[in-house]
Amino acid sequence: MSGSPGEVKGVEASSLTRSFDHREQAQALATLIVDRHENDGWDGARLTPLVAGLREVMP
Repeated sequence: MSGSPGEVKGVEASSLTRSFDHREQAQALATLIVDRHENDGWDGARLTPLVAGLREVMP
C-alpha cells in the first residue's frame, strides 16, 4: 500500500489552493476513493474518512 489519508497523489500542488464548489469536491473525493480502493488496496476502514467527506458535500 502507498500513501496516507492526507497525501494527495498525482495532484499539482497549486491546484490545491483554489476554491472548489460542492460538485467538484464530490467528484474529486469519489475519484480518490476509487483510486485508493482499486490501485492501493485500501479497505473500508481506511476509506471511511473519505466517504464521510463525500457525504458532507453531497446534496
